[in-house]
Amino acid sequence: MAEYNIRFSNKVNKSLQVNDYVYAISAGADAVSATDLVGRVSEVRNANFIADTEELIQDANGVNPGEENYTETKQAITGANKVPSAGDFIMFRKDNRVNNCSLKGYYAEVMLTNTGAGKKELFSLGSEITESSK
Repeated sequence: MAEYNIRFSNKVNKSLQVNDYVYAISAGADAVSATDLVGRVSEVRNANFIADTEELIQDANGVNPGEENYTETKQAITGANKVPSAGDFIMFRKDNRVNNCSLKGYYAEVMLTNTGAGKKELFSLGSEITESSK
């Protein structure tokens, strides 16, 4: 299968991680479809990353990737058939099997505005934030 080395003139987004899914949207496209999937990120560098159209899976002995005695076994990623080209809009999404919690980041900022003429009372304000930098 294919492996794409996608290079940028600036640094890649710092949120991009190994195992994220990469999509390439052609100029003028108005929607993202499953056929825009390039593959899964296998390596991230300063101004480029590598997207692979295959992924590691549990081997024939039932051992998962990263575990001791794992024999490398790959399979094609379903839907990964887009060949990225210059001018495409590149975006990524996290694997929801791993990143399934709420908002992550280093800081959060909220601005509440009352657009009415009179005073208003805010009874409660809540959020669910996971600290991700420790």
